Amino acid sequence: MLSLVPAADAAVQIEQIVFDPVNLIGFLKTQGVVSTEGELHSVCISATSDQAANLLIATLSDWIDFWFVRQTDEFRIFADHDEYTTIYSNNLQTVAEIGSLLKSKGFREINGWLRA
Repeated sequence: MLSLVPAADAAVQIEQIVFDPVNLIGFLKTQGVVSTEGELHSVCISATSDQAANLLIATLSDWIDFWFVRQTDEFRIFADHDEYTTIYSNNLQTVAEIGSLLKSKGFREINGWLRA
């Protein structure tokens, strides 16, 4: 997903953690940050451009509701613990390109679904 656009600093804003986020905690440990689940509720985690993809992968791998926001304006992502991911962009071509990439990797598009 991030390979479609140049690298950029990014952040994850956590809204809800459903189960212990072992992948995110593991990612943070690789960055020298020791944390527990209780410390991660409603936090914002910043990442440099070389860390952003790994932060996104770690967060997607856990049961977390979160926003992924890049420093640049190409797109934003909201993902929830039910494994639904919504891509937001003011450029329909960007959404289409990311959607095509995800579908080529085995993801399914849910037509007509609206995030409430």
